[in-house]
Amino acid sequence: MWTLMVIVTHAKAKSNALATNPFVVVENLGPVVFDRHGDACSSNGCSKELGGISAFADGSRCSTGFTATHVYGGLGYSGYLLNGGHCAADNGDYVRHGGSSGPIMGTQSWEQDSGSVDASIINNVGGTMAQDKGNIWRSIDSSWPIYGTQSRTEAELGRVLCRTGYRSEACGQLISKSISRNGNTNVGRLEHTSACPGDSGGPVFDPETHYAVGLHQSSSDSSGCTSQEDSYFTFISELQAVVPTIRVDTGT
Repeated sequence: MWTLMVIVTHAKAKSNALATNPFVVVENLGPVVFDRHGDACSSNGCSKELGGISAFADGSRCSTGFTATHVYGGLGYSGYLLNGGHCAADNGDYVRHGGSSGPIMGTQSWEQDSGSVDASIINNVGGTMAQDKGNIWRSIDSSWPIYGTQSRTEAELGRVLCRTGYRSEACGQLISKSISRNGNTNVGRLEHTSACPGDSGGPVFDPETHYAVGLHQSSSDSSGCTSQEDSYFTFISELQAVVPTIRVDTGT
């Protein structure tokens, strides 16, 4: 039986200058193809937990994925956040938003960075921030709703997906669903969506259907924020195959 223990987001943000011109728009590839927005959510005063905002632990940052519910014994226990598995620190450590003195988001309860899963789960218990359930932060909207989840099998090659994090947002075509990357298998690959350090764990989603698809894992460009090379992600359905009691929340 799978049980939720109580860990944290051990994000990997490095200092990196933002581009002078952060916007690059490509016809037919979604509303914003690349937007280096910095920690705009925190600077604008984020008051609730939702996907795509900074999560801080052990002196470094990642980005939250989606809010989630733990379904057990026929009941749904809300108050969870998904994140990257390679972001995790020790069980029971606090995760904070924005920095070492920021509000407490909760404690991490589970993580895996092997096989086809690079994901972790943060438990809001003990947190001081309320959740904006079923929503993610985007540069175009501070509370953008998620309406469902799309599996790896359902995801169509060539379709435009977007990823967002606390440092940047990008949209590009899904060009593979079976890449091996950083020790993980069945990893998705998005064309020309290279992320900034600290975007790990952030949401990958369909901008048309508002469906959750995955969690950002890494980029081809190791320096980040300097090019539009490809990015990679763990599919939500691969996480749910390992932890079937976790459901991504839907918003309105």
